[in-house]
Amino acid sequence: MRAFRFDVTQEQELTFRQTEPTFTGPGLCVDYDQPLTSWYELIRQIQPADVLDQIGSHFLPYFLYRWLPKITIQFDDSPPENITAHFKGVFVQYDTGNFPCELDGSEEVLSYSLTRITKSRLFKSHCLLFSAADRIVGSPRDLATKLGEPHFVDEKGEKYVVIAVVRGEAFEGRLNDARTSIDLPTKVAENIVSTISDVVQSKERGQIEKIKSDQSAELGDALKENPILRLGLRGRTLSDYVAAKPNHWRAEEFISDLAIERYRATNDLTKQIVAAASNREDYEKKVKELVSKLDQGKKEALAEYIIHRKNIISLVESAQRYGEDATRAPEEDIHELVFRRFSDNVEMSYFEHNLWLIDDALAFLPYVSSDRAMHGKGRKAGDKVTDLLFYDDSLVLGDEEGTTLTIVEFKKPSRDDYSFGKTKSDPVLQVIETLEKATAAGGITRTDGSHMSFPKVVRRFAFIVADVTPTLSKLLKQHDFKNDWNPRIYVRYRTTNGFLSKPLVMRRSLRWRRSATKRFSQYFLTNNAWTPCRMPHETTIVLGIEIPSTDPAFLTTVAFHVLAGLVCVAAGVIAMLSEKRPGRHPSFGAIYYWSLAAVFASATALAVVRWAEDYHLFILGALSFGAAFLGRTARQQRWRGWVRLHIICMGASYILLLTAFYVDNGKSLPFWRELPSMAYWLVPGAIGIPLVIRALPRHPLAQHSPGFLS
Repeated sequence: MRAFRFDVTQEQELTFRQTEPTFTGPGLCVDYDQPLTSWYELIRQIQPADVLDQIGSHFLPYFLYRWLPKITIQFDDSPPENITAHFKGVFVQYDTGNFPCELDGSEEVLSYSLTRITKSRLFKSHCLLFSAADRIVGSPRDLATKLGEPHFVDEKGEKYVVIAVVRGEAFEGRLNDARTSIDLPTKVAENIVSTISDVVQSKERGQIEKIKSDQSAELGDALKENPILRLGLRGRTLSDYVAAKPNHWRAEEFISDLAIERYRATNDLTKQIVAAASNREDYEKKVKELVSKLDQGKKEALAEYIIHRKNIISLVESAQRYGEDATRAPEEDIHELVFRRFSDNVEMSYFEHNLWLIDDALAFLPYVSSDRAMHGKGRKAGDKVTDLLFYDDSLVLGDEEGTTLTIVEFKKPSRDDYSFGKTKSDPVLQVIETLEKATAAGGITRTDGSHMSFPKVVRRFAFIVADVTPTLSKLLKQHDFKNDWNPRIYVRYRTTNGFLSKPLVMRRSLRWRRSATKRFSQYFLTNNAWTPCRMPHETTIVLGIEIPSTDPAFLTTVAFHVLAGLVCVAAGVIAMLSEKRPGRHPSFGAIYYWSLAAVFASATALAVVRWAEDYHLFILGALSFGAAFLGRTARQQRWRGWVRLHIICMGASYILLLTAFYVDNGKSLPFWRELPSMAYWLVPGAIGIPLVIRALPRHPLAQHSPGFLS
């Protein structure tokens, strides 16, 4: 045993002493008899907890391996305290073991110890420590990336970290001269980190399952905005896919990976797009030219998808205008573009059909059949063949267990010879009979020869894709269909047959798809950097008018806007028809002016939220309110010729108000929706301007007013 003295005040700080130490066994005794003057302030700032943490960090290997020395500490005048018990509670070892490790061509056995430690200032994150010569050597290796979180949370809500210590005989000979680090190849260190991470994950299975559950939920929300990327799952469930990916990934990493997987899954995407379109010779060239302007990789894949959608919409619109002398009926053209006839999704990939024209969700159902008999062979006498049949073995809504059948029936655009009660000319009876036979068949033979059964069908849906012509409208009303929420969509739930039937207007569906694709492509094809864009799929229908949002704040603003608009329109009419004298005319004129101000303010708020779609409404509102302001000011200030200026400005204000209304809502209003969109801009002015001109010479005050236009 040797004793030495360490004195920072001496030139030779460390001196060995001839006397024996005052205690037996290995240990250390430190006397702070006279700290340096500059240390006093530092000493006053020392907290007992900080001292404990520092001691714990220096003696960490001893605590982790349960080689607990006797440590006595005394603060100021407090009695000496054996703090070993304190560290027994802090360092809770819960697993030990051995694992093989290849080092310099030979297999070495290393041992590990796992300890849970309450998260603190010194222990902030999961880490791996290397131990040799009974000390921690080298820098800690971070485990947070592998484990997914910097710390875990126990049942009591307390945060804790996992400290892993690895030691072995092979480390002892690899210490550097200063005995502060181990000479380990990078690859070996990475393998050790990976092995220990796997051990920790197996011991902390509950924590890892929670991380994976949160990842799955976050990715599921992201895929609602980008359903196309589900193709990258390659048949795996969402949870299986997430389980195979790193724990620290967030939605952005998953989306990037799925975009690449989706791109690889399509193989030669452009050829498949051309096969789906089967149209103009220059279509492939057009796609390639546009895509060549974009970045490579996943951005290119999504860009091609957007371009594909725009072209398919154009093709369907062309099919609707197909001449009567065509070799195939137009409804067959549309059917072929939506999903190839006489096939099913066993032999068709996502990019070989365009079910998104009806509903994006249909593309991800377990089975889709197109224009095929239930027995899978050629059509026989008496067979009922569905244009499209969808089978789903799960229900998202409702508490009944069972399966769902959905059929889609296409009708010739603009057809107007429907009649009630005759199966050949009554599409409602057709879908009822087809659904009954499909249910009775109990299944369908797929194109690969296998049979898919339809056990316990509890939901049946039918979609009729057609233009709502007068005879179809009459027929639907005879079948008690309702169109309360949208004048162009009829719905009926048949309790006796147990299914929901719903005729769809292809032109309306195309308008929605065109708008969605336009919003996506406007940003995507004109910017170098890609940012996800939410597709406008959430709408609210009020009295047949589509409001492009479900946000409560947006809808509240719309309600206020509508109320102010109604007051404005009514007050304007009363003011125009009242005698031009003090009393009713100026009173309702003031009501018109201030309600118009409210309309303009609310329109501005709505336009700001949807500027790309509604900026023209802001311009019309600004012009309308500006004209009213000028007309009102002319009257109040009694400008020269103020009467004629007042009439012209207030009349123009009212015309612009009605123009904005019809431009925004004409497509949803009876009679107006049959007119071309240009009529919404021109009709209010075509009617209003002559009336204003007519009023100028007839107004009693204008007849005697000099100046403006006199």
